[in-house]
Amino acid sequence: MTCSQCTETECSRTSGCRDDSAKDYDARSCLACGDGCSPVEGETMLVLDPEQGCSTQANVIAALLLGAFGGIFAGVLPCCMLCNRTRSNRLKHMLSAPPGEVKRTQAVLKRKFITTSGENSSACLFDVEFQALRQDGKLYIVSGSMTVMSLVYDMYQEGAQVEVAYVYNQESEFVIVEDAKCLINTGLPKVLVCALCTFAMIGIACGLGSIAATGCFLSILSLAFVVGLVSAWGHFLCVKVQRCLAKTSVTVSPAAAGQVYGAQ
Repeated sequence: MTCSQCTETECSRTSGCRDDSAKDYDARSCLACGDGCSPVEGETMLVLDPEQGCSTQANVIAALLLGAFGGIFAGVLPCCMLCNRTRSNRLKHMLSAPPGEVKRTQAVLKRKFITTSGENSSACLFDVEFQALRQDGKLYIVSGSMTVMSLVYDMYQEGAQVEVAYVYNQESEFVIVEDAKCLINTGLPKVLVCALCTFAMIGIACGLGSIAATGCFLSILSLAFVVGLVSAWGHFLCVKVQRCLAKTSVTVSPAAAGQVYGAQ
């Protein structure tokens, strides 16, 4: 069958043919590339046909892309929930671990301040300093900034003693005890959970809707894979990244010669 014999649908799907009609289709406007039209270099026409299912390349590509796109939206909810749970578990460990793993001491609150980002975003921070005694008997001075909840921010004044818990021989990893106790019992804000649920429903709808558009079930596999990948990030990497970022504002230096542990 030549291009001039194609219907409008066949013209767009037939290799080597192009619909050159401006408005209303006419068989004469379906031209072969050798009859005055040439394919655009690098152009790939993705024509979806649900009846063909996963047997066509266009359907497979579209199904995988739509599934992955939906997976990103759907995966944000479990990612945030797993990240929050992992953070709570770590804080519980910091508060309950034996002295051989985590030690507690008193820190001096050098400064407290609030930073703003935009009109409705702010963060409360403490600048603290404390002494840490390592296993080899050497004394180190640890100073750094720590984000705290507003409730804890109002509890202390500059110059006050604040209890901290730090990982033995890894002093840069520390938490303010009172703030950790509050964070353990704090879940995700309800407004955020509602927003994440909306994103999840949009993502799932996108993945399921692509089956109707392509007839290919691979979108479900793509969606599930991306959701699993994003969830794994929240469970295994989210808190680790937060801890690495927190360390950038902490300095650990050897104490001055003759300085005694416990003397601030």
